[in-house]
Amino acid sequence: PLAELSARLEEFAAWKDRRVVVHCHHGGRAEKAAQWLVDDGFAFVENLDGGIDAWSLTVDSGVARY
Repeated sequence: PLAELSARLEEFAAWKDRRVVVHCHHGGRAEKAAQWLVDDGFAFVENLDGGIDAWSLTVDSGVARY
């Protein structure tokens, strides 16, 4: 959860030099999370534009929309 991310960044330390794609329902919270990761030194962070909802509409209709 976004509210826990800053306190749990150390759990993701092994991913600092790997590609990380952050996602949420529509992309807003993921954008904040992605920025926190970049600020903490993660090298390759992307936000899934439009979130899971957009993914379901444009890439994989098998992903349930909610």
